[in-house]
Amino acid sequence: MPEADVLYSDVRFTRAREKGSETTSLPPDTTYSEVKLSKTQPPTEPRGSQQPAVPNERSKVTLERVALVLLSLLLAAAVIALGVTIHENAQTMKDLQKLKENLTERIRQTQTQTKPCTTVQPVCPKHPGRNK
Repeated sequence: MPEADVLYSDVRFTRAREKGSETTSLPPDTTYSEVKLSKTQPPTEPRGSQQPAVPNERSKVTLERVALVLLSLLLAAAVIALGVTIHENAQTMKDLQKLKENLTERIRQTQTQTKPCTTVQPVCPKHPGRNK
């Protein structure tokens, strides 16, 4: 097996120290592990010569984010529509109140201009030959 296919690394494990007990120094243990490179993975280059990676991944826009943005826009549109409706309703109520006041004023003017009748006139004219 060629040397390029095997990667060795030093791994050190430390034990947690307990309170009140003395720790003894252990001899350093070195563990070697074999790492194989997959054929589909490009060979690694030294860290100094790395070029910025070109993103080959899918776009980070997920279905959940699209749904969230869409629902946010719908909510904003509903709030705007509700505000416009409330404003128009308030204007309509003001106009209706003005019309009621105007109508009341006209009725008062009409009643004051009409003179009350001082004599009572019969509703139906008398017919000869009927009850007298």
